[in-house]
Amino acid sequence: MIVVDAIEVNHAITTLVYEPGSSEPSKKIKRVIRERLSIKHEIPPHSSIRIYFGPVENIESITAIVELGEGRELRIRLPILHFKTEKGEEKE
Repeated sequence: MIVVDAIEVNHAITTLVYEPGSSEPSKKIKRVIRERLSIKHEIPPHSSIRIYFGPVENIESITAIVELGEGRELRIRLPILHFKTEKGEEKE
């Protein structure tokens, strides 16, 4: 049995900056946001868990964090899966 203590999600927000009176952006700013969600979920051998983050776009990485004790943790990078919407479009 393994206990996942938390899930960490990195996602990005991109903003275009326009100078006054201009119709073209003068620069593009990207901000990466890291969120840590405590879940403390036990996972039996040969099983999995599904986590839905909602309509968050631009997810860059998802990491499972497993506490090993004595202040140590194991960080496991997880794949980002794409699901089809009801209209058949691919979504992250």
